[in-house]
Amino acid sequence: MSFNRKLLSAGALALALLLACRRGAQSPQSPRRLAVLPVEDQSPSASHAWLARLFSFAVVRQLEGAARLLSAEVRSASDLPGATHQLAGFITAGNGALEAHLFLYALPSHKLLRHEVISQPASGWRQLLADAARFIASALESPASLQPVAVRKDSAARRLAEALSAASPEQSEAAFRAAAEDDPSCGWCWLGWAETAVRRNDREQALAAVENSAPHRDSLDPLSRSRLDLVAANLRSDMRAAASSLEAIANAAPGDASAQARLAESLVASRQFDQAVAALQRAIAIDPSAGLFWNSLAYAHAYAGRFDEALKAVARYAQLDPSPNPADSRGEILMMAGRFTEAYQAFDESYRKDPAFNNGAALEKAALCWMLYGDPRRAAETIGRLLSGRSERGDRAVELHRARWHFLTGQSAAARQILSRMALDSANPLAPVAAAMLALRLSFSDPSAATAVLRAQPPGRDSLQQIYAAYASAAADPAFVDRIRDDRLRLELGALSLTARRQWPRAAEAWKAVIERSPGGSDSAYRELRAFCLVQAGDTKQAAEAIGSSWPVLAQGQMEFYDFLVYPNLLFTRAEIARASGRVEEARRFYDLFLQFAGDRVDLAPQAARARAAARL
Repeated sequence: MSFNRKLLSAGALALALLLACRRGAQSPQSPRRLAVLPVEDQSPSASHAWLARLFSFAVVRQLEGAARLLSAEVRSASDLPGATHQLAGFITAGNGALEAHLFLYALPSHKLLRHEVISQPASGWRQLLADAARFIASALESPASLQPVAVRKDSAARRLAEALSAASPEQSEAAFRAAAEDDPSCGWCWLGWAETAVRRNDREQALAAVENSAPHRDSLDPLSRSRLDLVAANLRSDMRAAASSLEAIANAAPGDASAQARLAESLVASRQFDQAVAALQRAIAIDPSAGLFWNSLAYAHAYAGRFDEALKAVARYAQLDPSPNPADSRGEILMMAGRFTEAYQAFDESYRKDPAFNNGAALEKAALCWMLYGDPRRAAETIGRLLSGRSERGDRAVELHRARWHFLTGQSAAARQILSRMALDSANPLAPVAAAMLALRLSFSDPSAATAVLRAQPPGRDSLQQIYAAYASAAADPAFVDRIRDDRLRLELGALSLTARRQWPRAAEAWKAVIERSPGGSDSAYRELRAFCLVQAGDTKQAAEAIGSSWPVLAQGQMEFYDFLVYPNLLFTRAEIARASGRVEEARRFYDLFLQFAGDRVDLAPQAARARAAARL
């Protein structure tokens, strides 16, 4: 399964306050993983509990520039999978001095490697924190450009420690804010306020943190500044600014494999696939054992059309991850490459490992492979296995899936019968969804009937029902599109509406705009729809450019709305492109494949007649 089948979100991209990824220089094959345990306060009357709490946080934050060293605050070393080292310690205070007693252990042997006592005057807590980070970098032989201690005032440091120890997110956010207002040069404080607000889904407070930090921007440490920029970009859905911020973060923390991977995700979203490959290769050089990096690398290569390189990367992913996902990813890459029988085998392998994985979606993709290969019998057998498995697991939506597949294979009357029966069953909680699915498909042949189906249903009770109804309503009634507030969704539904009304040139331009607003790697359905509209408008050259050399893999959120438009019409699209280019045998083959699944489906254009006439080519 792809690594970027969704829009980038602030929650997914914001860096966790208590975990930062750094990789160290033991060897490219064995990055070091440092578990930083809580530091004890052994000062009289626990007078420096605040410093003890701040200690591990500050050490981890300073080490963010270390090469191939992952460090994380944890309660015990077992909380950091694969930990190779453990840091423990305590602080004392007396006679006008502060002391940090640090113990560095090798894991899993727990052999003591180094014991260090760091001493500073009582007011020298910032230098104590800096000396501790330098000791660790030296002891682990990890070349590092350490990040600065980003809090300066004693009172702000105490408030920062309070935020890190707070019992609730609300208390934590309030303490971060107080620390930032006390010490406006504290990047950790502003970032803590912003990221805690993001985790609380409090957009207003997150923006307030970003905006209030702006006058002090030049005094903030570069890494916190870039992370605040990232929070702002995500809150404002500014993908270009997010990519710029991620690049700055990756440059400021070159040893952070996760930062490189997040940068790659952003580069894929903006279709900079070669740059994404480079970023993922840097992440893998830091941590070659991270299977998901290899998976992401495979997709970045595949989106660039380098399928052989993609398969090499996914093979390495399979060696690192025993789950069904590597086989599923291999199937998608082979499907994109048009190697349908091999793709079927990979999807079948994934499904056999765990039929419940992604609700059995691998088997639906396997059935599509047989459709594209031109084997209706095996396609039907495979989808039958999927529906039987879902029935056995008690999936109440199994009839919806059955109806969808009937539409795909030209059994439109049988599909309408299933959806009509479900839509009329007021006791069925899926009735509104069935009605919307039926109305969406009727919109392309009988808009008035589609509108009647929608009007017979009460308003959607939840967001899922409402989004299904929105797609169907836009296809049936072009005036509905103007009621959509979300710009991106309004653009997509406008393209769908134009397609339903067969306004091919305008629809093709509308789908082009949708593609431009969609993340790379998630746009294959829109490319197919644009190509189909271009073919109907007589522009096979642009249609060929739209689809390139790849075959589509639709995400689950796209299958429900677009599968009946993409399949088997993509076969007709490719037939028309081949015919215009003089590749007669290829065109005839695609026309024949299209006709195998056309059945009684609505002809969006005079496709069936044109395909049947291919025998005279």
